[in-house]
Amino acid sequence: MNGPRGMYNVHNLGLPLLLGIPLLLGGVMGAKIFLVMLNAVVVMLAWQFAGLLTTDPKIRFAATLLVSLAAPLLPAAGQVFPDLLAGSIALGGLYWLFAHQQGKTLPLTGGWMLSVAYLPWLQIKFIPIMLILGGTMMYTTYRQTQRYRQSLYFSLLMLASLLALFAYYYYAFGKLSGPYPYQGASLEFSANALVVLTGLFIDQNHGFLLQHPVMWVGVFALGLLFKQYRLLAWVWTLVFLGLIVPNGLHNAWYGGYSFMGRFQWSATIVFIIPTLLGLVQLGKQKPSLFWLVMVGSLLLQGYFYWGYTSGFIQLYNRGPAFILDYPEFYAPVYQWLPILFKPAWAYQHPTNLSWIWILLVVFTAGCLSAFKPAHDTRKVNRIFIASAFFALMIGGFSTPFVEKAALQFNLSKFNSKTGHFEKNTWVAQANKDQPSHLIFGPSPRIGLPEGQYQLNITYQLNLPNTIQGGNWDIYNIDRQQVIKTGALLGTAGTSVTTNDLFKVSSATRDKYEFRIYWDGTANIQVNAMSIQLYQPKHITQ
Repeated sequence: MNGPRGMYNVHNLGLPLLLGIPLLLGGVMGAKIFLVMLNAVVVMLAWQFAGLLTTDPKIRFAATLLVSLAAPLLPAAGQVFPDLLAGSIALGGLYWLFAHQQGKTLPLTGGWMLSVAYLPWLQIKFIPIMLILGGTMMYTTYRQTQRYRQSLYFSLLMLASLLALFAYYYYAFGKLSGPYPYQGASLEFSANALVVLTGLFIDQNHGFLLQHPVMWVGVFALGLLFKQYRLLAWVWTLVFLGLIVPNGLHNAWYGGYSFMGRFQWSATIVFIIPTLLGLVQLGKQKPSLFWLVMVGSLLLQGYFYWGYTSGFIQLYNRGPAFILDYPEFYAPVYQWLPILFKPAWAYQHPTNLSWIWILLVVFTAGCLSAFKPAHDTRKVNRIFIASAFFALMIGGFSTPFVEKAALQFNLSKFNSKTGHFEKNTWVAQANKDQPSHLIFGPSPRIGLPEGQYQLNITYQLNLPNTIQGGNWDIYNIDRQQVIKTGALLGTAGTSVTTNDLFKVSSATRDKYEFRIYWDGTANIQVNAMSIQLYQPKHITQ
């Protein structure tokens, strides 16, 4: 972004400062290895935290493995985003608090405090997290030592960090708030924001409870966290909400065009705490179920890892698109799982409502189990389990939601080998542009399940209606074959829309490309292109 003294990074300064030396010494690979090592701190913190909950080495190892060997660490530990590091620092601050509550004094207190004071440098939205953790650490230190000096040092460290950051912002951008607001207001309070916030929990692509299903154990254990560790629970709640709510309200839909689920990464790292607590309790009380959960989780994460390393699971968020192109992690069973990206129908779809109910049931059952004796909650929990099961069945067996409206392609995102793009239209001129593919796309390519579809093309071609000036086709990229083609006939200079049917027979959600070839004989312009599920009209007598 242009400031009074040149171009400066609008996102954050914290990661570039940390990556400067590794990048200088080892290049891009050196920076990635450093990032992986930096984010591996989460594993070490999970191990230490589990050690405060149990002395059983098998349960400790297995619980640490379960929370670590999954998203977001597995696919994203080497990615240049501040979210994972911010989550790691927040987890470290909460571990420091828990260790001190357990009567353990950790070494390098200044290092813990410095890392918390560094949070605003990763992004300005982490200032509240710094204040929550910093204030709690100051309070805990004073209660244990009855001395103000260390707490005063920490407050001065946080103040110095903020003053230095604001000074940099003023120097680079000419104002204390730096580049913010960037491209308009960052937060919005709307129906779409509520859908996205809910989706960060349970959406089948972006929700941390679906990307990392073992975290459901953490939802159940929240009541136990409040019962056994009251101060930690309240601080954890403030930190967790401070990480996930602003991201849910952000106007960049689910984090924009970055990794799916990125806006829940830092909150997911913090959610390791109740999950570890629940896993340890499960390992102690019901070891057979604990090991079953472990095997199931590792198999599922292995499938995910195979998917996004071999390519049939795409990690990049494409934004709101065709619902049939939406599922990634759970594509074969997508109709059983929630899809939350359009407020017009998100809270009307039975599957979405059933999973919201399941989330509330698991949380409520966990609270009852923590605060009520077992004989008082056994019958209630059975009712809860039965209601959750029936909700799942109702959602799964309901008619899969299908958008009746066509998916209107953004032609500006298409590629081209000839002509040019102007005023939302692709244009090619005879005797000036070379015959070639005028458009092919979209980018990224769209995946379609089995079914019959309709391709709609609105174009204008300056030839008589009986003369062909090019052709369109639909190309299966995965199988490298054209599945349907058709002629582009002249339109006598007027704009017309063609409606052509095509059938997808593959059940593997192959990726498809829609192409228009122009032969160069007459001027052409392509105004619009869309696809939709074909729904034949029934004629009644």
